Amino acid sequence: MEKIIIIVIALCLCFVGKSVAQSNQKTISGTVLDSNGNALPFSNISEKNTSNGTTSNEQGEFMLKTNSPNKAVLLISYLGYTTKEVTIEDFSNARNLVFQLKPKEHHLNEVLVGGKSVATKIEQQGFVATSIPIKELQSQSVELNQVLNQSAGIVVREQGGLGSRVNYSINGLEGSAVRFFLDGIPLDYFGSSYSVSTIPVSQINRIDIFKGVVPVELGSDALGGAINLVTKKNLKNTLEIDYTYGSFNTHKVSASGYGRANNGLTAKVSAFYNYSDNNYKVWGSDISVTNPETFEVMRGITAERFHDAYQSKAIKTDFGVTNKTWADHFFVGLLTSSMDKEIQHGATMIVPFGEATYSQNLLMPYLDYSNRQLLKQKLKVKLFTSYSGLNRARVDTSKNIYNWLGEIEPVQRVLGGEQKRTLNKLKEEVWMNRVNLNYTFSSMHKLVVNHVYTDLTRTDSDPLVTQKTEGYYAPQFFNKSVLGVSWENLWFQHKLQTTLFYKRYNYSAAIKLAETVAGETNYETVSAKEKSNGLGFAISYTPAKKITLSFSVEQASRLPEANEILGDGLNVLANPNLKAESSLNTNLGIDVSLSEQRNSRVRINGNVFFRDVKQKMKLVTASDPALLQVVNFDKVQMSGIDGRIQYYYKEFLSIFQSLAFLHPVIKTDSDEFGNNNGLDNTRMPNTPFFQANSEARLNFGNLLQNKPAVFVYWRYGHVGSFYRHSEKYGSENKDHIPAQNIHSVGTGYTFPKTNLTASGAINNLFNAQAFDNYAVQKPGRAFYLKLTYKIF
Repeated sequence: MEKIIIIVIALCLCFVGKSVAQSNQKTISGTVLDSNGNALPFSNISEKNTSNGTTSNEQGEFMLKTNSPNKAVLLISYLGYTTKEVTIEDFSNARNLVFQLKPKEHHLNEVLVGGKSVATKIEQQGFVATSIPIKELQSQSVELNQVLNQSAGIVVREQGGLGSRVNYSINGLEGSAVRFFLDGIPLDYFGSSYSVSTIPVSQINRIDIFKGVVPVELGSDALGGAINLVTKKNLKNTLEIDYTYGSFNTHKVSASGYGRANNGLTAKVSAFYNYSDNNYKVWGSDISVTNPETFEVMRGITAERFHDAYQSKAIKTDFGVTNKTWADHFFVGLLTSSMDKEIQHGATMIVPFGEATYSQNLLMPYLDYSNRQLLKQKLKVKLFTSYSGLNRARVDTSKNIYNWLGEIEPVQRVLGGEQKRTLNKLKEEVWMNRVNLNYTFSSMHKLVVNHVYTDLTRTDSDPLVTQKTEGYYAPQFFNKSVLGVSWENLWFQHKLQTTLFYKRYNYSAAIKLAETVAGETNYETVSAKEKSNGLGFAISYTPAKKITLSFSVEQASRLPEANEILGDGLNVLANPNLKAESSLNTNLGIDVSLSEQRNSRVRINGNVFFRDVKQKMKLVTASDPALLQVVNFDKVQMSGIDGRIQYYYKEFLSIFQSLAFLHPVIKTDSDEFGNNNGLDNTRMPNTPFFQANSEARLNFGNLLQNKPAVFVYWRYGHVGSFYRHSEKYGSENKDHIPAQNIHSVGTGYTFPKTNLTASGAINNLFNAQAFDNYAVQKPGRAFYLKLTYKIF
C-alpha cells in the first residue's frame, strides 16, 4: 500500500504541473554543451537584470519560463567557461535550442574542473564522496574495476581474469554491504552479465563513490557505501565505436549512439561484447600433476589455465522524447544481456575442472521519466519502473578428473560432478520501481523523498534431483522496500549546509526448505520478514573558499539479499532466521585546494572513519561440508583513514597519490555456533589493511593540431600483506596473501584531422605473481591495443 500511494501521488503531480502554470508565461528550453558537444550539467541559466533563472540537469537540459512580453536576454554560465549572452526575440522558436560554451583561456584541466561541479554539489551536503571523471580514460585500455581500485579506501578483489567473481570493499565493509547504481537505479537485479565488471569505460561519464553514509537519492540498504555509474550524456547526434584486442585472446567491442530530431524524438543505443580465453599461466604449490606410472606428485609446476573462457554481451536501447514541457525525458527502454563462463576451479586452484559451465541471460523492459518543471519549477519528479526475467543455468555432470596439464586422469568420479553434480536451471522475475520527489521550498530549503521497491519471484529445477515432492515445485518470493526522506538546508550565505535524513527498510520472503528424514526428502515453504529504521545527519562547512570540512553519521541497516536468505539453488543453503545487519557509520572529512594559480592546481582530501557493525552476515560451511550458508554472528569495529592528493600543471601533467589504512577488529569471542574462539579484539582475517595507489600522466600537443593528442601514463598499485585466517593462531609461516605491487603503463595517440584514437597498455608490467584472494592467481603481464573512432 505504501508504494502504491507514492506512485499515485507522483503520477498525479506529473499531470497537474502544466495546469498551474501562468498563462502569460513564455517558455525557453534548450541544452548547454561544451565545444566538443558534451553536456555541461548544472549550468546556470538566468534572465539578465532579473532574479529569474534555473539550472540545467545532468544532461545539460533546461527549461526557463519568462514573463518578458517581447524578448528575453539570457546569461549562460558554467565554471571554467566563458559566459554566453543570448537574446531571444521569437518565442515561437525558443524550444530545443543548443548553446555551446567555450573554455576560458587559462582553463585548468577540463576533466577536473568539468567534473568538479557535480562532485562539489554532493560533497557540500557533508557526505564523504569522490567523483571520478572518466573522459580521459575512455580511450584507454582499462576496465571500471581498475578505475575503482585506484580510489582511496576501495579494494577490488578479483578471483581470476575477465569475468571472474569480484568482491568490492569500501573502508572495510564488503560484499553486499556495497551497492551499485546506474544513473541512480539499483543494479542489484541486472545480472552479472550487465555489471561493473562488464560495462565498458567508454559508456560512462563519471563514477560517484559514497563511503559509509549514503544520501537518500540512492535508495538502497547500502551499509558500507554506494557506487553510482553515471552514463555519458552527449546531446549532439553521435555514434562511437571502440575495439580492444589483447593477451589471452581477449576481444572487447563497444558501441554507443545518440540521435534527436527537432521535434524532440530521441533514441539512445549502447552495446558491448566481451570475450577472453583467460588462458594465462599460473604457478605455485597448488599447481601440481601426478605421474601416472610412479604416482609421484610434482608440485610448483607452471601451467596454463585451460577451461576458463568467458563471454558476455548486451544491448541497451532507449526510445522516447526529451526536453518537453511535460517531461525532461520519457523513454521506453529494453535491456538484453547474456554471459557464458567456463569454470576452472573452486575456491582454490588445487583441483582443476575441465567441463563445468555457468550461463545466464537477462531481458528487461523499462520506463524512465523525469520532469523538473512541475509547480513552477519547484518540484522535480523521477520515475523508473522495470520488469526483468533472469535465467541461470549450471552444468556440472562430468565424471572425468582433470590435471593442470588439461589431461584426463585414468580414474573417474563415481557419481559425476566436478564441484557439485547438477543441471540446475533457475528463473527470477523481478519488478522494480523507483520514485524520486524533490521539492524546493526556497533557495535555502529542500525536501527529498525516495522510494525503491523490488518484488522477486524465483523458480528452479534440477532433473538430477530424484526425490521431488509437491513442495519442490513451489516458487519462492522475496520483496524489499527502502523509503528515504531528507531535509536539506543552506545557512550563512551557503557556507554551511546540513542534511537530516530518515530511512525505512523492510523485507518479506517465502523460503523453500528441504529436510531429509530416513532417506526421504520433504520440502516446505516458510515465511520470514523484518523491518528496521535508519537515521542520519550530514553537515559541511566552508570557512574559506578553498577549504571544506564535512561530518556525517548514520545508523544504517542492510537487509538480507535474495541469494542469502533463499540460497542460490546450488551451494548456498537457505536461512529463514537470517537478520538484518546494522552499523553506526561515522565520517570526518576535509578538502583543501592549496594553490590554484595560473598554470597549476593542487587538491588534497582526507577522511577519518569509524564503523560499528552488529549482526554481521558471514558465509560459513554448513553441516554438510560441501554446502555453505549465510549466518549472523560477528560484531566488528572498523576504523581508519584514507586520503588523496591531486596535482595538475596546465593540461600537460597530472599526478595522483592515494593512501588508505584500515584497522578492523573482531568484537566477539564466539563463532557462528556459539563456541568460544578467543578472537575478541583481534584483527579480521582475509582483509587488506593498507593500500596505496599512484598515477602520473603526460599530455603532448600535436604540432599540427595545437592541442593534446598524445598521452602517456603510469599506474602503480600496492596492497599490503595480510593473513588468510586469524592472526592469533598458527605458526609464523601460516597462510597469508603476499603484498601486491603492480605496475601498468600505457600510451595513446589521436590522429590529426580525424576522430580516431589508438592506445596501448601493458598491465602488470613486471609479470608479478598477483593474488587478490588466497591461492587464486590473477593474470600476469598482459598487452592490449584499443582503437576508438567517433563516426560523427
